[in-house]
Amino acid sequence: VPVHKSPPDASGLSDALAVDGAHVHVYGKPDVRPGRKMGHVTALGSTRDNARERAERAAEAIHL
Repeated sequence: VPVHKSPPDASGLSDALAVDGAHVHVYGKPDVRPGRKMGHVTALGSTRDNARERAERAAEAIHL
């Protein structure tokens, strides 16, 4: 089964970084493949739910 590989081309990083308390960690891998983890988002908030909402909002802003 052929695997589709392509160089990373992320959009939305500036929007993700604009989310208060969110931090984007990009691993710098050379190719994007289905199921490959390219980075992660962490976030701080006043409550666990607030931190989760911020992290999800930041992650949803990023598109590969």
